Formats: sequence, C-alpha cells, structure tokens
Amino acid sequence: MKKLLLASVLAIVSIPGYAADQPVAIDPATIPAFGSKEHLEVHQKMRSEARALCAEAIEKKAEYGLRWTGLLSLGAPYFNGGYFFNGHYELRGDNAEAQNAFGNWVPVWFTCEWDSKNKRVVDVTLERGRQPQ
Repeated sequence: MKKLLLASVLAIVSIPGYAADQPVAIDPATIPAFGSKEHLEVHQKMRSEARALCAEAIEKKAEYGLRWTGLLSLGAPYFNGGYFFNGHYELRGDNAEAQNAFGNWVPVWFTCEWDSKNKRVVDVTLERGRQPQ
C-alpha cells in the first residue's frame, strides 16, 4: 500500500485543460481525488495510451508464444487494472497463457510499466500463475 501511495504522489498525469499529448508532473496536492470523474479520466487516458504498446511488449516477452484469454476469449489483450507506480503508469493483468518449452499452455500474469511523458514501455514482467491479490 505504501508503494501505491508513493507512486500516486509521483504520478505523471494530464491536468484538465492541457492538451492530451502534453502530460505534466503534478503536485501531490493536485492529484484528482480517488473515484472522482477526473481520477477516472486520467486512468482511462493512461490505459488507452499504453494498451497496444504494452500488449506488443508482453507478447515479445513470452519466449515460446502467448495467447490472450480475456474478454470472452476473443484474443484481445485485457488488463485487469492500472496503477501509478514509480512516477509511471503500470498496467496489470492475468488474462493470458504462455506456451512453455514442451508446448503446453500455462496461465501467466503480467505487468507493463508505461512512461506517459515519453510514450514508451519502460519494463515488462511475465510470471507463471495468476495475479496475486
């Protein structure tokens, strides 16, 4: 919880009124209140920016192949949640299966750290099993 709180303090988000392509670092006192309309808009913006590039990076991380199992198994990437972390936005999920060296599909969970200021993926993790609660 402390990491999540610290990450929120260091978050890079867009302030309402600024152009969507100009994210700025904000003062902790101006972070939108949790659950507010502005807070939800920030999360929605971060997800939409990061989704495609994160999905591609996660697929590359799987050594033998990866298939998406979320969203009624239509094969589309789905992220369970997004969090501010280390001044970046982190997408997480567990709706995927990775193929192992024997050709078996095993459930995996993943994270993708997104730098919204520079519009790039910073880090990707892919772990066997389901996302810890």
